[in-house]
Amino acid sequence: MEVHFYHLALGFCLGFLSQYILDYILSWNSAHAWQLKAESAVLVLLAMCTESYTSLLKIKYDSMIQLGVNDNLAKTIKIMDEESFRIWKISVLETINLAYEKGTYDVKFFNWSEVMKHIETIRRENVK
Repeated sequence: MEVHFYHLALGFCLGFLSQYILDYILSWNSAHAWQLKAESAVLVLLAMCTESYTSLLKIKYDSMIQLGVNDNLAKTIKIMDEESFRIWKISVLETINLAYEKGTYDVKFFNWSEVMKHIETIRRENVK
């Protein structure tokens, strides 16, 4: 049986194309899975930073009380810290919503409690 060169070339091209398509599909799936994990990790890190910041503020206020700082000054500082934290949460919320427009989750957050609920869901999924 005689094999022609064009049969070999056609077989090689079809095999190469099939391998390329299969590699593309598999790498896209792994990249998608990696992106999901990265987005989840960033949100969990955000929650950890928020918790750390609030605990540091509590330590700050307790220290001010122990040092005998004027009550009016302590209240003013606390109000300023709470306002700056509220503004920070709003900017983070807007940034997350902008990132999720192009992200893998189909989520739109409207307030901070929704973000925290979503992060708690992610934490529960990671425990499983």
